[in-house]
Amino acid sequence: MAAQLLVDIDHLLRELCAERAIPVDAVRFFGSRALGTARDDSDVDVALISPTFEGKDIFQRAALTKENSPGVGEAVRRAVRYRILFRE
Repeated sequence: MAAQLLVDIDHLLRELCAERAIPVDAVRFFGSRALGTARDDSDVDVALISPTFEGKDIFQRAALTKENSPGVGEAVRRAVRYRILFRE
């Protein structure tokens, strides 16, 4: 499940960013999920690399991902929750 979860999140992030006209150079995972040492309650650490974020502070970048509700982060949380609760 761990590897497939990261693949699914990568695809979802790219799709959600495309809907918001945010080009994605890379999606990078780090932390326990990327290292394969995650527990059941571990979160997913992810970095989204985009030229759209260049020169913007963290608050400006966050605002860009929330232009349409729900924000990218919330949409990913919902999708992951759905996958864990109903598909696994």
